[in-house]
Amino acid sequence: MLVDKILGRYDERYFGNGHKQTTYSDIFDFKEDEAGYLGYIALTQKLGWSKKKNIALTPHLSSLDGIILAIGIVEKYLEIVNSPHPIASLFNDSFEIKAGATPIEDLTHIPIRLKTISEDQNRYLAKVTILGMKISLSLTAYDTTPSSLNSVGSINYTANHLKNSTHDLVNIDLLSEKYAICDVVREVIHDASYQGLASDHSHTISILEWLIIVSQFAQVMAYNFDDIDRCDSDTLWMRTIKAKIKKPFQDVTPIMLMGEIVKSTSLKRGADEWRILELQGGTIDEDVMFSGNIAHKIPKERGDNR
Repeated sequence: MLVDKILGRYDERYFGNGHKQTTYSDIFDFKEDEAGYLGYIALTQKLGWSKKKNIALTPHLSSLDGIILAIGIVEKYLEIVNSPHPIASLFNDSFEIKAGATPIEDLTHIPIRLKTISEDQNRYLAKVTILGMKISLSLTAYDTTPSSLNSVGSINYTANHLKNSTHDLVNIDLLSEKYAICDVVREVIHDASYQGLASDHSHTISILEWLIIVSQFAQVMAYNFDDIDRCDSDTLWMRTIKAKIKKPFQDVTPIMLMGEIVKSTSLKRGADEWRILELQGGTIDEDVMFSGNIAHKIPKERGDNR
């Protein structure tokens, strides 16, 4: 089974084509203060962010946006302090993100704060906040051979590389309400020359790409658990997400992915019924591991029979 058969058309889903329509400004008004480093950024979203039942949904700052912005402010800081490691050699090998209580819908002047950053040998650990969103990052320096750094026409890797590849889930097997497996097929649709943080690793699968893959997989599992379609799910909220990559590795598709719902609870908020699911999984060789906590509103006509 293909992911579009379960979640709907690629061009109507954020983790399909929607995220490719986002552009990010450079960080502006960047300064150091008593609480760390503060800057601002603006997002521009073209049409086609996400649709359900042919109705366009209101764009908000996604978990993917949050990680991209967090990497961006770390990159800005390392450029200013002259990092002893070439920033192009740094590889984002883990993150943890905790969503705020309310969505961030004003995308024109988003405050982003680098609260702490520390160096341990060849690794940086950073903590970033974006209003109520909290993000932790780990970036490791590798010995690399620069291939595109500072080449003519090169573009920022973090902000742009996701536009140049697709991430499909195929052979989806819903083994039960709690277990699923699938194959991941990644295709580069446009070759580009990159610069900036992690650009020496542009031939590998980034942790941002894995966030797109895992987010789709989590949606498939959540909707299967409650036996509903994406179009009937009023809201899906990724409350926490953690991911880790052991080391950079090149794309050898298909890659088998496994997932498990380890806990489910129901929550009443007024007249609304919410399902909260804890998931975990990874690639079959455990090179990539993930876990998360997501919630979605159960349609009133569906009720809760679990």
